[in-house]
Amino acid sequence: MENDAVKQGMKDEFYKFSSHPIYKERFEIIKNADNYEIIFEEDINARFNFIRAKFFGYTEDNINYIKEFLQEEYYDYAYSIILSKKGRLKKSLLSLNNLIKNNQNNIHLIETKADILYSHGFFSEALLFYNISIKKNPKNYYVKKRIFDIKFSILDPNDKDKSKALFNEYKFLLNNLYNNQDLIKKLSVLATENNFTYWINYFNIRQNLNNNEYDQKILLNELKKIKKNTSDYDLIRLIDKIIL
Repeated sequence: MENDAVKQGMKDEFYKFSSHPIYKERFEIIKNADNYEIIFEEDINARFNFIRAKFFGYTEDNINYIKEFLQEEYYDYAYSIILSKKGRLKKSLLSLNNLIKNNQNNIHLIETKADILYSHGFFSEALLFYNISIKKNPKNYYVKKRIFDIKFSILDPNDKDKSKALFNEYKFLLNNLYNNQDLIKKLSVLATENNFTYWINYFNIRQNLNNNEYDQKILLNELKKIKKNTSDYDLIRLIDKIIL
């Protein structure tokens, strides 16, 4: 590397203005590496490898290819995801269940099982495992959104009480998933079904703010009026994201 840099005319003076140390300094760092205590965290490394395996599982279809990069349980994890994508649900779940049995503290495996069940249309079964996941990791908004998706999909449109309760339970998600269009669309449907006027106006104004045909100042003033009149803290926080 140093020889190539010299050929390109990069001498020590160049590195005085660079964020990288000059090669002499790099050599010293390498020579003195034994002076530093290296701390290897097994748990963090295992978590990384499971994440890596999940990435391979969702991006690759060639089982033989991933053998080059993954071994043992990490290979099995990727393999279970690939099997699911190929429609071999039973074999996928058997492999995943074995991993969960041997890694009971890895809640992400439970989440993956729920994802696989959800992708195959087993919503009620998926909901069971998403609920287990969210109990152990309450801040996982991806899982909370997926639970909302399932409850929304199985909601009886004639059951106004459940429709209202579903909106009130999950409206907070917009503060964390502010630009999630699917979430906005579903909550807008629920707001309309329940005649939540302030929310309906908020969704309409927010949509129109992206349209240059409307006077932006008028729309912002309308939002300020909603904020003044509503006592809904979630709605106030969302409005503040726009007007502040």
